[in-house]
Amino acid sequence: MRRFLVIIFIFTFSLALGQKKDSLGTEHLKISAEKVIKADTLIKKHSPQLALYMSALVPGLGQVYNHQWLHIPVIYAALAYTFYNYNIYRVQYWMARNDIISAMNNIDYTLTYNKTSDINQLLSIKEAYRSRRDLSFLMFVGAWTLNVLDAYVGAEFYDFDISDDLSFRLSPSLIPMGREKNFGLSFVVNF
Repeated sequence: MRRFLVIIFIFTFSLALGQKKDSLGTEHLKISAEKVIKADTLIKKHSPQLALYMSALVPGLGQVYNHQWLHIPVIYAALAYTFYNYNIYRVQYWMARNDIISAMNNIDYTLTYNKTSDINQLLSIKEAYRSRRDLSFLMFVGAWTLNVLDAYVGAEFYDFDISDDLSFRLSPSLIPMGREKNFGLSFVVNF
């Protein structure tokens, strides 16, 4: 039995020595190491552009992608408030406009929305509602834009290191200036 094991051991050892040498040599190892490095850089990162597009299409979707759950109710509250104001002022603008038409056609002003027949007063009321309506629309667009910017900035800082290793130190130091040494302050930031 021993002889059989010795023969198998010698046979496998001779097969291992009989292998061809790699024709690529160490170059093959360098290329595969570069491929490994390139493969590490291909790891999917958190994309700010994707968060921006998602939030531009559906408000709050970029915040879901960034895992910023508490921002979503604030975004929808701002959008709902500005849309509600826009809609209210839009309706009031059209009612004032209809009151102006009624006043010009001498229809009983007690049946109108603003309960007045003075055309100058109705024109100023209509312009006030128009300006509030336009401002509400701009606020809606601003809230939507802030939603998109919040998603983009949140995605940019998604992988930001906020560990306790951040430090700032100011200490005296000697600064070599030719043959002399001068005193100065050393400013060190660790992160």
